[in-house]
Amino acid sequence: MGIKNNAFKSESEEYETPKEIFEPLQKEFNLQLDVCASPKNHKLKNYFTKEDDALTKDWHKHGNFWMNPPFGRQLKKWVQKAYEESQKGVIGVSILPVRSNTFWWHKYIINTKAEVRFLKGEIKFNDCKRGLWLPFAIVIWKSDFSETQVETSSQSFNKDYQASPSASPKEFASQIPSDNPNIKLNNSHHEGLE
Repeated sequence: MGIKNNAFKSESEEYETPKEIFEPLQKEFNLQLDVCASPKNHKLKNYFTKEDDALTKDWHKHGNFWMNPPFGRQLKKWVQKAYEESQKGVIGVSILPVRSNTFWWHKYIINTKAEVRFLKGEIKFNDCKRGLWLPFAIVIWKSDFSETQVETSSQSFNKDYQASPSASPKEFASQIPSDNPNIKLNNSHHEGLE
């Protein structure tokens, strides 16, 4: 039985990034180009619109870039492009719905040692009445990932996994891939559950 009147359905795959998420990242990474924008919602002076067809452009020529891609079927192409452009000497930063069950999430994020900052709770995008019921993460791609580049400000973002009530923190942590040092588990909110 399905939901007949879905209050969360959107006619668009485009969501404007909340300034509370974007502004600390702009400050931290000196972002120069918004690769998925419109004249109404762009976050930076330099931006590509849908009409510009950003997937055909050279992003790295403009400096570090920000990406809040459409969340539809083309998401894989955007993530692949962001990874490839970051390998040309710039930093790419993106907000993405977590799709850890997909091949492309592992190929262009986990296996590339990108930094992943999981966002806690529902994200209320500027044009939505309520937050989206999706897990989101900030993904940061760098061409030369060294340990010094991994150090980031934890004041702006909560790098967090939320375990189900039936899983202990140790059980849940054992399910997280340990070969990527840039994915961190914060168990502080699970204290006393064991």
